[in-house]
This record gives sequence, structure tokens and C-alpha cells, in this order.
Amino acid sequence: MTAEKIEMPEAATRSLLAKSAFAGLDGISHLCAGGETPVLMSHSDAVAGFFVDKADGMIGRERMMQLHGQVKKRLGTLLDLPAGDIAFFLNSSDGVATALSALDLRSGDNIVVARGDFNSLALNASLAAQVSGAELRFAGDKMVFNEDEIAAEVDRNTAAILVSHVSHLTGRRCELSRLRGIADACGARLIVDVSHSLGAMPIAGDLCDVVISCAYKWQLGVHGCAVFAVNSARWPDLIARTVGWHAIEDTNDWRNADGFCARVDATRFEAGNPPFMALYVLDNGLATLMAHEAAAREMHILGLTAQIKSVLNDHGVPVLTPASPEERAGNVAFAAKDPMSIVEALRRRNVFVWGGENRVRISAHIYNDTDDVTAFAAALGEIDQGLLPHPKREPR
Repeated sequence: MTAEKIEMPEAATRSLLAKSAFAGLDGISHLCAGGETPVLMSHSDAVAGFFVDKADGMIGRERMMQLHGQVKKRLGTLLDLPAGDIAFFLNSSDGVATALSALDLRSGDNIVVARGDFNSLALNASLAAQVSGAELRFAGDKMVFNEDEIAAEVDRNTAAILVSHVSHLTGRRCELSRLRGIADACGARLIVDVSHSLGAMPIAGDLCDVVISCAYKWQLGVHGCAVFAVNSARWPDLIARTVGWHAIEDTNDWRNADGFCARVDATRFEAGNPPFMALYVLDNGLATLMAHEAAAREMHILGLTAQIKSVLNDHGVPVLTPASPEERAGNVAFAAKDPMSIVEALRRRNVFVWGGENRVRISAHIYNDTDDVTAFAAALGEIDQGLLPHPKREPR
């Protein structure tokens, strides 16, 4: 079927956020939010605002701290958690390591991670298991994993389940309520990476013990800042393993070096200065994103990923991402033996997608529209069909 014959859901026909709001999108169909999003033009003003505040002495410093709190409030809304539960690290891997370090693992304990999940989860879990003598268990043996496979690996000795809400690899969205039930049945902590859903899909952060995310994908931020949220209702005594001036209650007394008290909220995990410049950018990105209602963002993105799946189905490409909207988010992926050749062929036609790990990933965000999907369909029809997988050619 040609691109012109594809039926496009009306809800996703036009972008929610104009492409002109971004740098470098002229003539480009940017379908790789799961890797990098383009940069908002208004980020220049956000960074300039940071420069002004940084130069304005103690009053400027107060404004920097106010923005620090404002970003936490925005994220609390997206995560359904109190702002006080949120802290900032330099990257999401630091958050995984921090959560695992508080588990008090012992020989005989185990940690469960899906084989097809993001490798930072498995890498940190593997290191924690080696140090403690605990066991690392992998759920499933395929790219696409599900909750049943995780449930099959847990037992009364499971200390933690580490999982991505939305798979970077296949685009499958997990059911957090089901994962919470699995964790509760064995008394395990549920540590969830939401890097591929934060800002795009609703997130029930109250069901998780810890939520971790980068801030440069669907969040419209940049690198150098990551979200670490500890659910104070579920894990109030999670201990910070590092300490610094920012993590303690300020007594304003230089003689009190041996009598400090850690902050009671998640700021206790921020040992030193927060990543202020990245936070100014993130605040602008979240404000831009949240100007559109959460339901509208979700419907728009799901409408576009349905269209992308339709294009791939029309080309006979076996899609890894589930068809059900409940199991789908902003990523659509298909397995490929030579993903980078496909990525490069599409890029030559001004269609940007992401590739690697034996799959090609196409992502949709609120700045995308049906024209982008049509451009993708046309470009896909023009590239060497020998590069594309086909059910009859692919080994089962």
C-alpha cells in the first residue's frame, strides 16, 4: 500500500507543537525522540536567564534555587509524586546505582532484570550482585519481554525488580500496576526507569519505590541532568551513600561540622550543587511540554505510533512493538540485520530515525505530524528493499 492510502487518525494529523519552535528541523522529519530530541529555540533564552541569575550575587542564587524547586514541582506532576521526593543526578545510571546500594544485599538474595532491557540496569545489578554475593536473574530471552516472564523469576529472596516502563529496544510499555503486584507478592523493591515515557505517557510513580529518568528525550531537556525520585511513602528510609553541604540541614554555624543532620526530603541525595544550567533548560522544556494537556500528548503520540506501525505492516516488515495502545508508547521498532544501513538510507531522504542492537526504532513526539509519517512511508518505499526484514526471509 502506498503512503497516500494509509488511513491516518485525525487526532494525530497536526503537530501539537510547531516544528518552527525547534532549531534545525527545516525539511526534516525528525522521528528519533527515543535517542535525541531537537533543541527548542527558546532554550537560548533559558540559558541566558541562568547566566543573568548566576551573575546576580546572592539574590541571583536565590532565583536559581527557586527554579530548582520549580522543576521538581513540574516533575512531581508528571510522576504523580510529591516534589520533595525528587532529586537530580548527572545521569540516570547514577540513580540506579544509588537505589541498589541501599538494598543491603546478602548471599542468597536475587535481583531480577529482563534480558532485553536497557543494559545500565543489568550492569549496575550485576556489580551489586558481585559485591554482595547475590544472584542476578534475567527474565525472558527475547528482545520483547513481558510481566509474566518477570513473575516467573521472582521468589521470596528477590530484593529488587529493575525494569524500564517503556522499552528502549522494542517500544513495549509495561503495566506498572502488574509489576507492583509482582513486587509486593515477594516483598521486592520496584525500581523503574521512565526515560522513554516521562513527558509522553502517564506514569503512576506512586506504584514504584524508585523512579529514574534521563531528561533529554521526551522531556525536551539536555544532557547533564537526570531525575531520581524516591517514593517517600514506600521507601522513606532509603539512605544516601554520599554527603555534602547541599544534602544537610543548614545550621549556618561553621563550628557544626560534626553535628550535621541530613535533609529529610530527596535533596539528601544531592550532595553538592544541582546541575543548574541543565535545570534551566529542563524547566523551559517541561513548561513547553506541559502547556499541552497530558491526555492530548498521549493521544497524539499513540495516534502517530499507530500510523507508523501501519506503514511498516504495509511494507511487510515484522514489527516488534505490540499493537495494543496499552502496551505502546512513543517508540516503534522492527528487527533488522543491518539497522545502520537503513538509518543512513532514510537520513539521505531527510527522515531521521534511530538504529542499533539489531533493530531500527522510529519515535514520535508532539512536534511530529502525519506529514512526517508520510515522509517516512515514502522514504521506506524508496530504499533498497533487500535491507528490510521480511517475515519469509527472517529466521524464526
